[in-house]
Amino acid sequence: MSNEVRETTLAVPKRPHPLLLPSYLLLLFLPSYLVLLLGGALGTPARLALMLLPGAMALLLRRITGWGGWQGAGLRHGKIHYYVWAWLIPVAVTGLSFGMALLPGWGAWELPPLADGSRSAELSFLAEALAGLTIFLVPGLILGLGEELGWRGYLLPRLWHLGPWLAFILVGLIWWLWHWSLGILPFGDYRISILAILLGIVNATLLGIVLAWLYSASGSVITPALAYMAYQNSATVSQAVKVSPYIIASLTALILAGIVLALALRGEIRRMELKS
Repeated sequence: MSNEVRETTLAVPKRPHPLLLPSYLLLLFLPSYLVLLLGGALGTPARLALMLLPGAMALLLRRITGWGGWQGAGLRHGKIHYYVWAWLIPVAVTGLSFGMALLPGWGAWELPPLADGSRSAELSFLAEALAGLTIFLVPGLILGLGEELGWRGYLLPRLWHLGPWLAFILVGLIWWLWHWSLGILPFGDYRISILAILLGIVNATLLGIVLAWLYSASGSVITPALAYMAYQNSATVSQAVKVSPYIIASLTALILAGIVLALALRGEIRRMELKS
């Protein structure tokens, strides 16, 4: 690869129409809250439907604005070896954050009881965690694509003309706000506080940068979808480790910041190409 900085290539106008962003947010948030209102009756299916909305609304806008539907949405296999990174990075981030909480005694290993009141065997818990990070990732990819077709595949490229870092922050803010307001955050629920808001936005932004790098480097939106679901499914460990979500969020932010710094020092951010 040449050491020269590549220009970011977008298959959209450099300065999209000013109504594009509000249109996407309107199409995304309104149906989301309608589903939320029905959530008491629908339960889990409602939550699953929510994860499909970002991509569905992005595809709808693609069709309306004449930029095609599935065409150019990043649905290609891409560079296969990045699938390993897409699985390894979120698992490592979660493992390190909980491990760093356990070592100084900030958390405690406490397996949940079974339905009959007996303690859950460690082997049973490990089997469940392993299944969540392997076979359950296959159907989970559909949900991951439902999000990443919207966030990294549609919204981020259309904010790229503002500059990479501002685009990252804006998408991180919108991404977090959508998840937080609908109560679908990993690693436990946060109470409304300034600290919770700041940690949520920081983590969403940092994780979003890593997902954007996977998308750019692999040439496929499937890799960030895989990484996102691996991150979500790795939250299973929170069932066995009793620790404050604020501690986990802080440690996660520290680890993600280290990954982003490494990517920046290697020039990966400057070389990033987003094709949508």
